[in-house]
Amino acid sequence: ALFFLSSCTVSDMDVTGGDSDVSKNGNAVSISLPETRVIFGEKSGDIYPIYWEEDDQIGVNGVKSQQIEINKNDKRAATFHFGDEELEYPYSVTYPYTPISSAAKPMVVFPIEQYYVRNSIESNCLSMCGYAGQAGYNVTMKHLSSILRISVTSHIPDVKLKSITVTSTANKKIAGEFSINCRTSKLTATDNTSSSVTYPLPEG
Repeated sequence: ALFFLSSCTVSDMDVTGGDSDVSKNGNAVSISLPETRVIFGEKSGDIYPIYWEEDDQIGVNGVKSQQIEINKNDKRAATFHFGDEELEYPYSVTYPYTPISSAAKPMVVFPIEQYYVRNSIESNCLSMCGYAGQAGYNVTMKHLSSILRISVTSHIPDVKLKSITVTSTANKKIAGEFSINCRTSKLTATDNTSSSVTYPLPEG
């Protein structure tokens, strides 16, 4: 499965923010996913569910989440804790967390090199964003990339691919660092972008 920037929206997810999410350990943002994100689950019909991983981190106004609690009954849902860090509305939420993102300039990254993972995807390749203007309102986290699944077969004996490169024929920037308006999901390319994504393959 190959992940890169696209104008398509694959699915949405709800983020619940507000006073009910503030715990003794500091602020917490609870996230529930109608579609899912990181680890492929067992296919149901035409859907491959993707679940949260234990090391997943989101950014809220550029602040990195510290702890994730994945719902044992539904791995599509998780709560992210922020310790004693004060989070003030509005919230600009990005996934995965990246240290180049800030409250003044939210950023997301689509890796220019993404490693092949058999029957799954590499962590932190499926960027999302969301926005909450004030407490008590739901946030919709939106996919910022699409999924392209391809198979490549050689009919020549002893041919072994070392990598696959996907390149935009229109020179559109499809990977690298982008600033984002989390309210509108509008992406703006920076100087650190590329029109290609390369996928190194494992030996053999």
